[in-house]
Amino acid sequence: MKRSSLLQCLIGALFAFLFSVSAVGQFITGLELAESVRWFIPWCALFSAVCAALFYFKYGWCTVLLLTAGAGFWTYSNTSVADQLSSLLCKLTTSYQKVYGVKAIGVNKTDEFELALLLIAFLTAAAVSLCICRRKRVWVAFLPAILPFAALLPVTLTVPDALYMYMSIAGIAALLITDLVRRKYPKGFPALTLHTAVAAALAFALLFTLVPEEEYVNRAAKMNDRFESLFESSGSSLDGILGGSGSGISVSQSIDLKNLTPITNLTYTVMTVESTFDGPIYLRGRSYDKYNGISWAAAENRRDTFNSGVSPLGMLTITTSRISNAVYFPYYPAGRTYLSDGFLKNKDNKKKYTFTVSATPVRLNGYVAANTDLPPETYAWASALVTEITDSNMTSAEKIESIRKYVSNSAVYDRFTASMENAGDDFAKWFLFESETGYCAHYATAATVLLRAAGIPARYVEGYFVQCTAGAKTAVTNHRAHAWAEYYDSRSGIWNVLEVTPAEAFYEDMSFDNGTSDTEPPVAEETEALTKPPITEEPQITEEPQSSEVTSAVSDKSDEPSVNDKTAEDRFKVPKWTKRVLLTAFALAVIILQASIRRTAKRERWNGKIPNDTALARFRQCEFAAKMTKTDVPATLEAIALKAKFSQHTVSDRELAEFEAFRRILFAKVKKMPWYKKLIMYLVLAIG
Repeated sequence: MKRSSLLQCLIGALFAFLFSVSAVGQFITGLELAESVRWFIPWCALFSAVCAALFYFKYGWCTVLLLTAGAGFWTYSNTSVADQLSSLLCKLTTSYQKVYGVKAIGVNKTDEFELALLLIAFLTAAAVSLCICRRKRVWVAFLPAILPFAALLPVTLTVPDALYMYMSIAGIAALLITDLVRRKYPKGFPALTLHTAVAAALAFALLFTLVPEEEYVNRAAKMNDRFESLFESSGSSLDGILGGSGSGISVSQSIDLKNLTPITNLTYTVMTVESTFDGPIYLRGRSYDKYNGISWAAAENRRDTFNSGVSPLGMLTITTSRISNAVYFPYYPAGRTYLSDGFLKNKDNKKKYTFTVSATPVRLNGYVAANTDLPPETYAWASALVTEITDSNMTSAEKIESIRKYVSNSAVYDRFTASMENAGDDFAKWFLFESETGYCAHYATAATVLLRAAGIPARYVEGYFVQCTAGAKTAVTNHRAHAWAEYYDSRSGIWNVLEVTPAEAFYEDMSFDNGTSDTEPPVAEETEALTKPPITEEPQITEEPQSSEVTSAVSDKSDEPSVNDKTAEDRFKVPKWTKRVLLTAFALAVIILQASIRRTAKRERWNGKIPNDTALARFRQCEFAAKMTKTDVPATLEAIALKAKFSQHTVSDRELAEFEAFRRILFAKVKKMPWYKKLIMYLVLAIG
């Protein structure tokens, strides 16, 4: 083999090693894996050396192909490798799920990823070696080299260490710059690669100094905040206020349980609450009374009167971020509350309204809908389950408590629970018997179904859960959206809240809002007081039922809730003027580098091996330079070019020398030009 081919293969081995270490390092640091990058370095060196050495020989690619096929068969037949790849994919897509709400792919089966990362390192080394040693187009190496970088950067949760990003970007830049020379003029490839690699390394070292990883994350967070503000002000509403990403404030007609997706990390304020008392409170949005196995729906033209209350606790003022179709009201408002289709309609399109909150609910008089209907298939398994977890001698209160404990302990609370999709045709059954995790919508649905199977009127409710502080404004974010079961006690005539979501996990999730909480989580006794209101004799009601759907409203407009600004950690910052100087130097370096690369390529064509091709290349360069310097090309050079292109005779060395003589004349004219024209000739036109 020629010396140039050997050097090219050595360079291929170096680039393969660079990209394979970078790929492994990005996955380990970005996904915070327990493996050490140092352990993989010898393996990456071995893979790179073997692949480059095999590609050095004419039929060595056959061996690499067999090794790749063997790796594929090994992955298919070895459950350990398949499990590790599935777990790695699951870990990666879970980060997408947390931010964007997309479904996670793969199953987390193991915490070990050595074999999966070795496979990635081998495939990366093989692709890069093939590209460089066999002079293939740059995309052959570009795709596997950019894959880790592109997979990890869409979310700031998985930003890899700057070193490995730097290695990947610098290597890709060097490959792109030297692509043409590597494929067409391999003799000049080693020298050009050396110059390009050094320049690229310095350039990107400067870039990462000016824009460190922390600043990238901070800027990404600011962009995310802008997106959230835009999303919040867009007025879009999904299926219910939970609706997969918890983004709506207006209530919807139905809840699609089958496609209920994970709740994302997207966080914004939906309302502010100001109260004159302390304690937790449920803000009721809409109740749903029709269950078909895969969705909840609110019966149309349904009219209800909700329990009013006595013994006032204090005043509660709610200000929504935008107009909602529903008025969110507390348990229990003073005065009668009339519901249409399961919710209190906001007829006046108000954003601010005030309630008097009462501690003791008043008995409802008159007809109350049964709210016990279930599909026959659902009733069959649900009634059998109720028979197992309750006793026929139990009172209704004891049955309710047994159902509450059973549902609360049936799964682990996880706000990132994947959707049911095609796992069955009954959401409550799937959650209780198949799914190992769930969040409030899952628990509330299961509890409502079991309560109905036990003959207890119940309905599914969505709203918000808020911890109030007397005299303070509480910012309520979309992560405070909540679902619960509401059951009717026929003896007391009261609709009660049944909280079945596990308390500790639920309160921890309520404090998620961007990693901070504005209030302390309530103690268990406070929640029990809400979910089990006291039953008292019906007091005498003297006032007339209110005709307005909102008890009182203070104003349609209010100041936005104040949000405490977070103070960033102090760190070294490069002065602005220094950044400008360094960026200017970086731009000049790029301009000089590209001109140098173009001139190198022109020299390669000027000193070609085939006389006729060389003559044509020299004529094109002379013709271009003559045009730029406003010089006429001699007729003899045109004749030589025509001879080289159409004649079967070979151009002689003497004829080639005439091009060299004319080029000296052109260069002499360039030297006499003004300095700014010289810069254009050297740096823009690459003449020199």
